[in-house]
Formats: sequence, C-alpha cells, structure tokens
Amino acid sequence: MNETRLLELRWAAKEMFYHGFDNYMKYAFPKDELNPIQCDGRGSDKKNPNNIEINDVLGDYSLTLVDSLDTFVVLRDKEKFEKAVRQVIDYVSFNVDSKVQVFESNIRGLGGLLSAHLFATDSRFGFTIDWYKNELLELALDLGERLLIAFQNSKTGLPFPRVNLKYGIPRSETHETCTAGAGTLILEFGVLSRLTNDSRFENAARGSLFGLWNRRTDLDLVGNVIDIQTGHWIHTASSTGAGIDSFFEYLLKAYVLFGESEYLEVFKQAYSAILRHIRDESGYLYRNVNIFNGGIMSFWVDSLSAYFPGLQVLAGDLESAIKSHFLYYNIWRKYHALPERFNYQLKNVEIGSYPLRPEFIESTYFLYRATRDPFYLQVGEMVLQDLEKYTRVKCGYASIRNVLTKAVDERMESFALSETFKYLYLLFDTNNPFNKLDDNFVFTTEAHIFPLSHEYLKPPSVSRRKSQVIDNSVCQVYEPRKNLVNSVSARPDADFAKELVGYEEYTIPLVEVRIDQIGRSERLPSNQGISPGQILEIRDPAVKEFWIKQQTYNLIILRVHGTCKDDYKEYLAAAATFGPKVMKELPISKLAQIISSPFGCNDFSAAEQEIIHDQIIMLKRGGCTFVEKVIHAQKAGVRAVIIVSDENYLFQPAPPSENDAAMVQIPCALITQESGMELERRLSLITIEETQRGQLNSNGSYRTHIVPAIHASLLPERVEVPTLIINEGEKDVRLTINGHVIHNIRLNVEGNESQI
Repeated sequence: MNETRLLELRWAAKEMFYHGFDNYMKYAFPKDELNPIQCDGRGSDKKNPNNIEINDVLGDYSLTLVDSLDTFVVLRDKEKFEKAVRQVIDYVSFNVDSKVQVFESNIRGLGGLLSAHLFATDSRFGFTIDWYKNELLELALDLGERLLIAFQNSKTGLPFPRVNLKYGIPRSETHETCTAGAGTLILEFGVLSRLTNDSRFENAARGSLFGLWNRRTDLDLVGNVIDIQTGHWIHTASSTGAGIDSFFEYLLKAYVLFGESEYLEVFKQAYSAILRHIRDESGYLYRNVNIFNGGIMSFWVDSLSAYFPGLQVLAGDLESAIKSHFLYYNIWRKYHALPERFNYQLKNVEIGSYPLRPEFIESTYFLYRATRDPFYLQVGEMVLQDLEKYTRVKCGYASIRNVLTKAVDERMESFALSETFKYLYLLFDTNNPFNKLDDNFVFTTEAHIFPLSHEYLKPPSVSRRKSQVIDNSVCQVYEPRKNLVNSVSARPDADFAKELVGYEEYTIPLVEVRIDQIGRSERLPSNQGISPGQILEIRDPAVKEFWIKQQTYNLIILRVHGTCKDDYKEYLAAAATFGPKVMKELPISKLAQIISSPFGCNDFSAAEQEIIHDQIIMLKRGGCTFVEKVIHAQKAGVRAVIIVSDENYLFQPAPPSENDAAMVQIPCALITQESGMELERRLSLITIEETQRGQLNSNGSYRTHIVPAIHASLLPERVEVPTLIINEGEKDVRLTINGHVIHNIRLNVEGNESQI
C-alpha cells in the first residue's frame, strides 16, 4: 500500500471519529450517548431500572465525552483535547442516582479520566495544559471511591457487579459476577493508587484478580460467572471470549505497566492452560470448554474474543496470533461485520448484531505493528469501507442489528469513538508517536493509553524479590514463511480458516442477459441459464426500471422459544410473495415437522391433520411448488408454513401464477439450509425423547408421525435494503429474477459500472 493511499485512509479514519464526536456534542451532550439516526441523546433508563443493557453503561455523566478524551491525543489535536478537558471539568459529576456496572464505569469512565490526566500533565507528549490543576484526577478519585464501595460486605474480596453512584450497593444486588467484571480493575485502580498515593484501590483490585485465579480448577481454568459470597463457580464454561476475556488481558498488561512479575507468572500459567484445553487441534479455534474436564460446552465464538490475537502479539506468540486472527478475518469477509456470535460447527450466525465493536480492528493493528505485513493494512481498509457503507448515518455511526440484512439500530456506543476509530487511525498512521514509543505503556481494554512514568513504579520488596522467577524471555522476531509472496495472506494454510467459517470467494463470469419488466429472462446465451443465486454480470439499460422496483425485501422472524421466559433464538426468513403478510406477532404455537411427509406435496392423513392443526409446520423445499405445499398444509388447518431451502441464501418464494396464489390464506416463509439443519437437529433430540415415552402401534413400533414440542412464533420485520439507483450513486441493490435474488451482480448501465 503506497503512502498516498495510507494518507487517504488515515484522514478517512479521522473524519469518522469527528463525524461521530461532533454530532454527539451538537445533538446529545451532556447526555451519555448519541442516537445517531434521530440525532438526539440518551442517558440512563429511569423508567425501567431493570434495563441493564442501557443502565449498566449509561450513568448520566457525559460518558461519550469522558471516554473519548485521549483519542484527541492520538489524533494529535491539542486544541480539541484541551476544549474537551474543560467541558468535562465544567459539566461532569458522579454524584448521580444511577446504578451502573462497576466494570463498565471503571474501563470507560475511570480509564478515560486517568489517561487524559496523564497526558495533561506529562510533558513528554506535548499535550500539557497550562491552566490545568489536576481536576480530572480529582474526578477520577471521586469515581474510584464510589466504585470501591463494591468491595464492601464481600466475603471473598470480589466486588459486587453494580453500585449506585450516589447510594452505594443496592440491597437487592446479585452476588453473581463474571470473571472479567471482577478481574478487569487492576490497571485503572492501580494507576489511581499510584497517582494519589492511596493504596486502597490497587490492593482491592489486586486481591480480586488473584482471588479469581486462586479459585481455578485443576486444569488451571477459570469459569465465566462466580458467586462473590461463596466463591463457587456458577457458570463453568471457560473461553477467551465474553465474561472472561479481559481477565487474561489485564494479567499481562499489569506486568507490562507495573513491571511486577507475579502478573506475568500467572498469565503464563493461564495462557498455557488456554493452549492445552481451549484451543483446538488446528490452532485456529478457541472454544468454550468445561473448567473441570475440558469438554466442549458450545460451538460458537463471540466477537469479543477477537481481541485475543492482539493479546497473543503482546505475549510474543505471533504464529498463534496470525492463525486466530484468520478466523475472525474470514467471518468479517463473509458478513462485512462481526456478528456477536458465530457457530463454527453450523457455519452460521447465532446472534447477528454488531455494535461497532473494536476487538477485531485492535488485533489487526497489533499484528501489523508486529509484522509490518501490508495484508493487515488491507484488512483495515476493508473494515473502514464496510463501516462507512453499512453503518454511517446522518449524525454518526449506527450499530448493526442484523449482519445478514444490515438493518441498523439507534445506538452508537462510546467505544466506537474511544476504541474503534482510534485503532483504525493508528493502523494507518504508521508514524504516530505511539507506534514508536518504547516504554511501559499499555492500551487498556477500552483502548485508553496509560503511559506511566518510572517515578510511579514500585521497587519489589525483599520477600517478593525472593519469590519472583527471573524473566529472561524475549519476544520472537517475526520471520514470514518462505513463499513466492512473503505475506500472511499467501500462506498455504490461509485457506483453512475460510473452510472453518464457510466463506466462499467467487469470480464473476460475463453473461449477457435481458430482463423484461416483470423480471423474467427474455434472452440468454444458448449454452447458459440462470439459477437462483448465480453470480453474473448484466449489461442491459432496460434492467434499470425493473431494478428500481426491487427496493424492499420482505423478511419475517421465526422465533423459537426455549424453556425459560426470555430464552429464545431468532431465525431470519424471507416472506413469500403470495399469501397474507405477517403484520404482527402470531400467537406462540408448536413448530412441527412431518417425518413421513417431509416435503408436504400430498394431502396429509387424518392422523397427521389432527396433530398439526393450528400449528406451524416446517417443510423441505422441492418435490412440488411452494403454493402446492401451502395449499396442502392449509387444508390440514396449519397456521403457517416454514420452508427449508436447499441453499444458504434467502429468497422470497413465488407462485407459478397469480391464479394459484389467490387460493393461499396462510403465511409462508423460507429459511436457509443452515437454519433448517439446526432446527432439525433440535427437533430430532425431542423426537428421541418423545419416542421413548410414546405409545405403541399395533406392530410394536412407536408412533412418530411428527417431530413435536418446539414452540415458535412469527414476527414481522420489513427491512429496507439500501438501494443504489444507477446514475444516482448512493446505495446497494437487490435484483430478482423469477422471484430469486441474484447476488454479487456487477451491473453496467449506460456506461456506469456498479457492483452489488
């Protein structure tokens, strides 16, 4: 990548930050967050105190401003840094009646204040402020005192997960906290103690960190959730992802920042256990395993775990970092974002949201700094372009609600400004001072920079010196594998990660096609036809008018319920172009599948009709038309029909003719093959259970007409797909041929080429 392109990307990343921050200050400040679509602000949810998704984070203290302070230092914008510091001093108070999560307030609020204070007072960086009188440190001390209350009345020394900033620990507060929540305090609390000469904060955080480690199992694994009063593990899954992630991060970074080898010794033990029990044999996957026996507990990875390759770089394990990064890189390429959860066994999305998280970008940045491989600059360029394309809105950047549809949510969390755009800028600003700083500084888990000068480091005590293991380890020098092209992307094993996530790359053949006004093919080459999902190039101006008509894509949600009230999983389905629309949530009913009639192409028997009456039925694609399937189900009294595709993309089921469609009176929708396989697997488990306790037929076999007892409902979701009208040039499009979506089209109309 040449210098001109690097400069363009650097300025683009900087502009992204200011697009978000300036609009926050214009429309949302002094509230905590910007609503980037409505262009207003939000604070804590006082009407619903149990809304922890909002209230854990938003404490009514201008969170986004506080969290963004040191990004100005990275951007080398002293004027706006000084202005932001003044605004924090003038407006921010922590004497507010807000119940917040200790973890979030520590990494975002306390970390932001401490980092800005260090830069405002340390002349090494050129950001000292003449009029500054340690006001940010005073605010940090005030916040630290309020968070320190979380350790009161704890029998184990582990903190309560939440405190009310004004009134302390609520009487009803839970005793359960995640490992990351209790183990991600030592950097912020330690720096606060060093700067104020008050050891209470560091001692509490240190005791909590090592208290968690002392409760590890014989496999040297820690669990996800622990009871702070009993010290017993509540959730016994161990991983590198959500709930545990920054516990490992802070062990290593505490050693880097404070130079105390106890942290390194524990990290080495913990990391060794990760490689033995959590990493799979391929070296690409880090799984969720049981802390007592190492057995696999689930088959997904989450987006938070994408930080781990960056931590492996810091630990000096470059080969492992390169491999683990490849996994997230290919997930991103597959969806143009990183879903919250990805099932690597089924190769599909489990939780489809992407709230602008920085972890994948963070690891990309650290890998580039370690290898200088231009591949990672190209990865960053890909991420930047996708964020611009899918998340930029009028007043900022919006979280993606569903990576499959790219529908967005009304939220821009503060970490987008404190981490996501900061790491992007640092990646492209190769000569940034922080990319050359050779000192004991760290990026916290919120990407706040702590450059702690040596005057604040403590010499080890005599007893500690005797117990310490001398560390002579040196990080390995990166040497690319000997290929024709010495880049990570050219490694022979690079394609393996693509297979793990089911990512496929396509080439686009030239196919001359003419489309009539209702989307039917008028003319094709004699040796070629169009099949659903085929990738092709269209060169016909006549397609423009039809294209404009295809601006929306009707979707509904199939919600499958578990045993608990809020336990459910949602599957995206494409609504048929015929039959009634799902305008509101249908009542919950059973989702059934006929074992003896999987395609539903014949009338159902009386016994089958009795069982599936007023239920949702799941049928396989094929054997007859979509309308015929629905008509047969309709005769049996079925409430709705879900059709499982034999492909892994969505399209709207269409009727052979309008006359056929007129007879349909119940909803129909199509789900992908992957979603269908997952549902069939869940249904098959219930079949076994029901068969074992079912009634016998006269021939001694069990009655198993259907797969019973999974409860489901249908919900409407009409997603406006971004559309690009040729010569108007703003958005993407979908083109439908014979009712099928044709993906990845390169269209040339009147000499202007665009690609979907």
